[in-house]
Amino acid sequence: MSTVIGTKELLAKFNKLGEAAHGQMLETALVAGGLLISNSAKDKAPYKTGTLKRSIHVGGHTSESAPGFTPGDVAGEYSDLGGNKTTETSAQISIGTNLTYAPHQEYGTSKMAARPFLRPALDEEKENVKKEISAAMKVLIDKAVK
Repeated sequence: MSTVIGTKELLAKFNKLGEAAHGQMLETALVAGGLLISNSAKDKAPYKTGTLKRSIHVGGHTSESAPGFTPGDVAGEYSDLGGNKTTETSAQISIGTNLTYAPHQEYGTSKMAARPFLRPALDEEKENVKKEISAAMKVLIDKAVK
Protein backbone atom coordinates (compact mmCIF):
# COMPACT_ATOMS: atom_id res chain seq x y z
CA MET A 1 0.00 0.00 0.00
CA SER A 2 1.32 3.49 -0.96
CA THR A 3 0.97 6.66 1.03
CA VAL A 4 0.92 10.07 -0.59
CA ILE A 5 2.66 12.69 1.53
CA GLY A 6 1.52 16.32 1.27
CA THR A 7 -1.99 15.63 -0.02
CA LYS A 8 -3.59 18.26 2.22
CA GLU A 9 -1.07 20.90 1.15
CA LEU A 10 -1.55 20.03 -2.52
CA LEU A 11 -5.33 20.22 -2.23
CA ALA A 12 -5.06 23.56 -0.43
CA LYS A 13 -2.93 24.94 -3.28
CA PHE A 14 -5.38 23.65 -5.87
CA ASN A 15 -8.22 25.31 -3.97
CA LYS A 16 -6.31 28.61 -3.84
CA LEU A 17 -5.62 28.36 -7.55
CA GLY A 18 -9.28 27.64 -8.26
CA GLU A 19 -10.31 30.71 -6.29
CA ALA A 20 -7.71 32.93 -7.99
CA ALA A 21 -8.07 31.65 -11.55
CA HIS A 22 -10.61 33.87 -13.24
CA GLY A 23 -11.06 36.08 -16.25
CA GLN A 24 -9.22 39.02 -14.68
CA MET A 25 -6.09 36.87 -14.31
CA LEU A 26 -6.40 35.87 -17.96
CA GLU A 27 -6.89 39.50 -19.01
CA THR A 28 -3.76 40.54 -17.10
CA ALA A 29 -1.72 37.91 -18.94
CA LEU A 30 -3.21 38.91 -22.31
CA VAL A 31 -2.38 42.57 -21.68
CA ALA A 32 1.24 41.59 -21.01
CA GLY A 33 1.39 39.99 -24.46
CA GLY A 34 -0.72 42.71 -26.06
CA LEU A 35 1.72 45.40 -25.00
CA LEU A 36 4.35 43.76 -27.24
CA ILE A 37 2.05 44.12 -30.24
CA SER A 38 1.06 47.66 -29.28
CA ASN A 39 4.69 48.77 -28.94
CA SER A 40 5.69 47.11 -32.21
CA ALA A 41 2.75 48.73 -34.03
CA LYS A 42 3.81 52.14 -32.69
CA ASP A 43 7.28 51.57 -34.13
CA LYS A 44 5.77 50.68 -37.53
CA ALA A 45 3.02 53.32 -37.68
CA PRO A 46 3.37 55.97 -40.39
CA TYR A 47 4.53 59.20 -38.82
CA LYS A 48 3.47 62.71 -39.73
CA THR A 49 2.25 64.32 -36.50
CA GLY A 50 2.59 61.34 -34.15
CA THR A 51 -1.14 61.17 -33.41
CA LEU A 52 -1.56 57.71 -34.93
CA LYS A 53 1.43 56.38 -33.01
CA ARG A 54 0.18 57.85 -29.71
CA SER A 55 -3.32 56.49 -30.26
CA ILE A 56 -2.28 52.82 -30.45
CA HIS A 57 -3.00 51.00 -27.22
CA VAL A 58 -4.45 47.95 -25.56
CA GLY A 59 -8.17 48.59 -25.08
CA GLY A 60 -9.07 49.56 -21.55
CA HIS A 61 -5.39 49.93 -20.67
CA THR A 62 -4.46 53.29 -22.18
CA SER A 63 -2.22 54.31 -19.29
CA GLU A 64 -0.14 51.12 -19.54
CA SER A 65 0.22 51.17 -23.32
CA ALA A 66 0.56 54.89 -23.95
CA PRO A 67 3.28 56.17 -21.60
CA GLY A 68 2.60 59.67 -20.39
CA PHE A 69 -1.14 59.44 -20.98
CA THR A 70 -3.89 58.80 -18.49
CA PRO A 71 -7.54 58.23 -19.41
CA GLY A 72 -8.32 61.90 -18.66
CA ASP A 73 -5.56 63.18 -20.96
CA VAL A 74 -5.53 63.57 -24.72
CA ALA A 75 -5.32 59.77 -25.01
CA GLY A 76 -8.84 59.59 -23.59
CA GLU A 77 -10.21 60.38 -27.03
CA TYR A 78 -8.41 57.30 -28.37
CA SER A 79 -9.28 54.97 -25.54
CA ASP A 80 -12.53 53.48 -26.85
CA LEU A 81 -11.70 50.34 -28.78
CA GLY A 82 -14.97 48.72 -27.85
CA GLY A 83 -13.71 47.48 -24.49
CA ASN A 84 -12.27 44.21 -23.40
CA LYS A 85 -14.51 41.23 -22.80
CA THR A 86 -13.75 39.49 -19.54
CA THR A 87 -15.91 36.89 -17.85
CA GLU A 88 -15.18 34.52 -14.97
CA THR A 89 -13.70 31.96 -17.36
CA SER A 90 -12.44 33.91 -20.36
CA ALA A 91 -10.83 37.13 -21.50
CA GLN A 92 -10.54 39.01 -24.77
CA ILE A 93 -8.61 42.23 -25.35
CA SER A 94 -8.47 44.73 -28.19
CA ILE A 95 -5.28 46.26 -29.55
CA GLY A 96 -5.28 49.18 -31.93
CA THR A 97 -6.69 52.65 -32.36
CA ASN A 98 -10.07 54.18 -33.05
CA LEU A 99 -8.77 57.01 -35.22
CA THR A 100 -11.00 57.24 -38.27
CA TYR A 101 -8.08 57.35 -40.68
CA ALA A 102 -6.20 54.38 -39.20
CA PRO A 103 -7.88 51.80 -41.49
CA HIS A 104 -6.89 53.93 -44.49
CA GLN A 105 -3.27 53.72 -43.37
CA GLU A 106 -3.45 49.99 -42.63
CA TYR A 107 -5.31 48.88 -45.77
CA GLY A 108 -4.89 51.80 -48.19
CA THR A 109 -7.53 53.43 -50.35
CA SER A 110 -8.12 53.82 -54.07
CA LYS A 111 -5.91 56.94 -53.89
CA MET A 112 -3.36 55.87 -51.29
CA ALA A 113 -1.17 52.80 -50.91
CA ALA A 114 -1.48 50.73 -47.75
CA ARG A 115 1.04 51.40 -44.99
CA PRO A 116 0.24 48.52 -42.63
CA PHE A 117 1.43 48.68 -39.04
CA LEU A 118 -0.93 46.55 -36.91
CA ARG A 119 -0.91 43.26 -38.84
CA PRO A 120 2.87 43.26 -39.33
CA ALA A 121 3.27 43.92 -35.58
CA LEU A 122 1.04 40.93 -34.77
CA ASP A 123 2.81 38.68 -37.27
CA GLU A 124 6.29 39.62 -36.05
CA GLU A 125 5.49 39.39 -32.34
CA LYS A 126 3.30 36.27 -32.37
CA GLU A 127 5.88 33.92 -30.81
CA ASN A 128 7.05 36.54 -28.30
CA VAL A 129 3.44 37.19 -27.32
CA LYS A 130 2.89 33.49 -26.60
CA LYS A 131 5.99 33.43 -24.42
CA GLU A 132 5.00 36.63 -22.60
CA ILE A 133 1.48 35.36 -21.88
CA SER A 134 2.89 32.05 -20.62
CA ALA A 135 5.40 33.83 -18.39
CA ALA A 136 2.72 36.16 -17.03
CA MET A 137 0.40 33.24 -16.30
CA LYS A 138 3.20 31.42 -14.49
CA VAL A 139 3.86 34.46 -12.29
CA LEU A 140 0.14 34.91 -11.60
CA ILE A 141 -0.34 31.22 -10.77
CA ASP A 142 2.74 31.14 -8.53
CA LYS A 143 1.46 34.23 -6.73
CA ALA A 144 -2.01 32.72 -6.34
CA VAL A 145 -0.86 29.46 -4.74
CA LYS A 146 1.56 30.98 -2.22
